[in-house]
Amino acid sequence: MIRGILSPSFGGTTLRVDLVRFDATARGIGQSVDIQWETAAEFMNAGFNIYRVGDKLHQLNEWPLPPLGDEVTGAVYDYVDETPLQAGEVRRYMLEDVEFSGRRTLHGPATVGPLEAEASHIVDWALYD
Repeated sequence: MIRGILSPSFGGTTLRVDLVRFDATARGIGQSVDIQWETAAEFMNAGFNIYRVGDKLHQLNEWPLPPLGDEVTGAVYDYVDETPLQAGEVRRYMLEDVEFSGRRTLHGPATVGPLEAEASHIVDWALYD
């Protein structure tokens, strides 16, 4: 289980986002990547951001993705990176939870790749007289 930030607020230790899983799955070469995460609980969570890791972090979503869970129940999330994954490419993603206070916590990375191109089947036809 991946845990978020523990913060001593509201009279005790409060788990901000209890992250159960965070992973990425390629649909195939030249296709998009599915990014999934699941929370067990979310406290004071204003939303999530998804980043592709490169020379720097590149935010994929324009606005924070709204929270679906609360302090008692979590939720399952899915986001699609529409940029096609190339053969041999490795991608890393980071998940950021954003609190209403403005505090941000990064989780990850989730890694996908490399995928190998499928072997092409070449048939040689011999012509006989």
